[in-house]
Amino acid sequence: MRPLSRVHDWPDRLDQVIAEHQAAPFVWGHYDCATLWTSAVHAMTGVDLTHDFPRWRNELGAMRALRSRGFDSVADYVAAVLPTVPASLAGRGDLGFPEDAWRGPLASPAVLMGQFGVSRDDTRWIIIPRQRLVTFFKV
Repeated sequence: MRPLSRVHDWPDRLDQVIAEHQAAPFVWGHYDCATLWTSAVHAMTGVDLTHDFPRWRNELGAMRALRSRGFDSVADYVAAVLPTVPASLAGRGDLGFPEDAWRGPLASPAVLMGQFGVSRDDTRWIIIPRQRLVTFFKV
């Protein structure tokens, strides 16, 4: 497993994805916590990590999509497709999980934006201080 290669203008593309997701209301399968990080990865690398997943429209559909690919959680999927890195090597655009995120099967990683990570749930935009992130994945 290796980090993905980023396109030359990945910082601008990442900013566009974050702005788009921040402005949009939560919609399962379009603007949810999973599509935030996968859209960010796609924008930065051109690789769509969910291209072969069935589309989902609700929580149950999201779980079915994961299980259809042999995963019990988003965390398991991320760990299978991206390499972990120490906190000192994680940078902008990489992904990070807070310790408590590993409990829920649909908990998605935050996208690192410097000294914080961003994510969302069905009610709000979430900003997580980098110090609260404990497991990092290199994009």
